[in-house]
Amino acid sequence: MSKIKLGQRPKTFAPFPVKFTMPDGTEAAIEVTFKYRTRTEFGALVNEMYADAGASQAKTDGGQIDFEKLHEQLGEKSASHLLKAIDNWGLDERLSQESLTQLCDEIPAAAAALSTAYAAACTEGRLGN
Repeated sequence: MSKIKLGQRPKTFAPFPVKFTMPDGTEAAIEVTFKYRTRTEFGALVNEMYADAGASQAKTDGGQIDFEKLHEQLGEKSASHLLKAIDNWGLDERLSQESLTQLCDEIPAAAAALSTAYAAACTEGRLGN
């Protein structure tokens, strides 16, 4: 058993597979290494995320909600926050704002699972889902 030494924080959590259901119903996983954050630091990240949430509303010229633009903005914001959480992933695509935006658009369950897994790692210290 490891001896506990407070104040010696890791750079990352240990890598683990984040599981989710693909749009076709098959099960998939992404091996991910998350950046380490304390509970307090994670709280600050969540504050930042919610502060950004209402920054702009997608409207048509007629003042109606433009759902296409709204979902595009949500995907971009989700990707931006995931990029602050993920250190490395096991996909062939390079980890970037663009690849995460594409993931959020094409496989929203993967983005949700990554967000949930990161929250659990930071607030409960548990890895996996």
